[in-house]
Amino acid sequence: MLIKSTMSSIKTTNAKLFAVVFCLLFAYLHSNPMNGNSIRGVEQWINMTNSMFYGNKDFLFSYGPLYWLTGGTVTQYSELTYWLSLTFMSLVAATFWFLLIKLTKSIHAWCAFIIVFFLYLNNLMFPSVFLLWPFLLVVLFENHKGVKRQGMALPYSLKIIIFLGLVTGAFFYVRFLYGMVAAATFGSYFLYKSIQYKKPGVIFYFVIALFLAYIAVGLAIFHDLVSMKDYITINSQLNFGNAVDMTYDNVLPIGIYIAFIIIFFAMNLFLISHYPALILTFNGLMIIFIKLGFGRADHYLNYFIIPISVIAMITCFNSRKRWFGVFVTVLGSLVFISFVPVVAGFSIAKPFYKHEDFSKSPEQRIAEKYKNYLLPESILAIIGKASVDVYPYNNEFVFANHLNYKNRPLFQNYMTLTPILDKMNQHYFESNNRPEFVIWHAGQNCFNETCNSFEGFDGKYALNEDPLTTNAIMLNYHVVQHFIDKNNKPVMLLQANKGLVHYQPNISFSGNEKFDRWIDVPNSVHGIVKIIPRFKLTNYAKMKNLMFRGDVLYVHYLLYSGEEKKFRLNILNAGSGVLASPLLNSFPYVGDKVKKIKFTATSSNYFYPEFKYSWENLSLENMDIHSSYPGEIISSPDYEGERTSASCEGYLESVKFSAQNNQRQVSIVGWSKVPLAEDTAPDDIFVHNVDEKGKEYFVRTRIVAREDVASHFKNNKLRLTGFEVQYELPEVTGENALGLAVLQGHKFYTCKNLSYRYR
Repeated sequence: MLIKSTMSSIKTTNAKLFAVVFCLLFAYLHSNPMNGNSIRGVEQWINMTNSMFYGNKDFLFSYGPLYWLTGGTVTQYSELTYWLSLTFMSLVAATFWFLLIKLTKSIHAWCAFIIVFFLYLNNLMFPSVFLLWPFLLVVLFENHKGVKRQGMALPYSLKIIIFLGLVTGAFFYVRFLYGMVAAATFGSYFLYKSIQYKKPGVIFYFVIALFLAYIAVGLAIFHDLVSMKDYITINSQLNFGNAVDMTYDNVLPIGIYIAFIIIFFAMNLFLISHYPALILTFNGLMIIFIKLGFGRADHYLNYFIIPISVIAMITCFNSRKRWFGVFVTVLGSLVFISFVPVVAGFSIAKPFYKHEDFSKSPEQRIAEKYKNYLLPESILAIIGKASVDVYPYNNEFVFANHLNYKNRPLFQNYMTLTPILDKMNQHYFESNNRPEFVIWHAGQNCFNETCNSFEGFDGKYALNEDPLTTNAIMLNYHVVQHFIDKNNKPVMLLQANKGLVHYQPNISFSGNEKFDRWIDVPNSVHGIVKIIPRFKLTNYAKMKNLMFRGDVLYVHYLLYSGEEKKFRLNILNAGSGVLASPLLNSFPYVGDKVKKIKFTATSSNYFYPEFKYSWENLSLENMDIHSSYPGEIISSPDYEGERTSASCEGYLESVKFSAQNNQRQVSIVGWSKVPLAEDTAPDDIFVHNVDEKGKEYFVRTRIVAREDVASHFKNNKLRLTGFEVQYELPEVTGENALGLAVLQGHKFYTCKNLSYRYR
């Protein structure tokens, strides 16, 4: 009776402690805003985490279709989902803190708890909470009195094993990473126990329960059964591609690797002595957290430092205080890696406060956050209620304008990291299920209308990030209109062609080359030229991709102007084609001819030095390839329409002559707009020179923004009417007239009223 009374008292105490922790977490979490947005960022997935509540399109990404439960959404779908999310987060966080406090209290390891809390756990809710509760639970199992005595039964029942399998299977849909870490933690621990006690049912029932939960939850939330398979495929590919190509071009100091080794040996020495059942679990998590934290080095705090600091507390969960030295050693290594300890404050709790106005619909609430993405009325009139996708990623346009969003499988170009994912998008745009329109906008690093519209972030080039996707768009859609949005960024609207073009490259590897050597680019009369390289990875590279991260690969472009451009390449997708010429830089499809191309790598042992390559030509209409460059003297610009002499509004503000190395140079600055068009800036502005015999030449200028001109005419569309150019004067005889010419669409105007005479 005394034993039963004691056990009942312990259960009551545990229940009370958990209830107190849960209530504290609930009050703390709901006082802090849970929602975010993707403004000035590239996390557009957050706009789609409510997808399971509307439409028939499944949300397949690393953040799962139930990620809204963690507060990871722009607006909660309803007040009910708000409270469900708050309850779920409180349960997970309460489980983490309850287990940590219980383990700490049982051995009086408060010193270690305070140190780790002060350094890293200074927030009651942080991302690592969703990763660490399974590990703390298996530590609790191992600290159970029955485990510490030889011959005693397991400290958990079959019901607990099945329950944990069900929870783990469901966690995959919250975020794939959470399910993966929970499966690795419980799976490795139960596998050890199955072998130790010769009870294969331990691991068997866990795996079966996990599988059944994954199927059951998938059936409940997905519209399409194949999404359960695609969800795994996409996440496996994203995980691999993320490690290879979503990395910074940085080199970790040797001290970081030494710290890894110290942590590894110190923890394993302790585990061998005290927790042999956790050796496999710890080492598996160590590998996962190193890969997560340092694959892209800016994630190391939440995905390595914090998890390992909590795991290290296990060294204090024993009665022999000498093992405290292991804790100090591990924590010292973590402090060295992180350099500066993190100290954060806390927000004051406000009971039952809601951070959204639920009297408005979720569509209204999300649209209010993206007012800068409102489209012109003329564009909305064209789109109407037709389906639309957004490239490369700013689906804020869709939510701000209440458009009919029909997104491709991988809806952010920088996350289409492998050929398998790229082909999924390609097949989508080559199918009858494609959207009617595509909104193609300039990238994240574009801050005004004169930027390179095709440049991505991380030093990449959009058309090389997901080449099969962009091929399919460019071959199956045509440009309807291009404009400047409210963020002063270029945007173009594309509409689906009547027929379908299925891109299938005719690859014949006829060339051989080495890295860091220029390759002559063949000419293309219509469309673009792509080079399809076949890079071969060394065994070292394959192992590095699997266990750590990829290296860095660059493509260099030598333009006919002599200018060299350099962009980073996606290693895995490069084999699907790299843009060679023209190097597009503005909408709709405007760019410069490329003379040569080459590839360079930051490591000499990642790729084999030689590679084969093939050329591919994509026939595209309405390409505007600059045959000249700013400052180049040409006999005549390329234009298809008529040439007209007209009176232009504009001004040659500065014409300065100079001499350098016995060669006369001229520098010209001014502005000009299209004749008889009050609201139109030219596509191109040229210097027009005519000598006394009537012989003429032209020089293309560089367009620059002119706020003063736009302000004078009270028309922001005239900002791009400025120009500047500097070039070497050819030999002249007699008096010359230096004037301007402008190109707009198919019309070419020579400005008869703007002239500067010189000899």
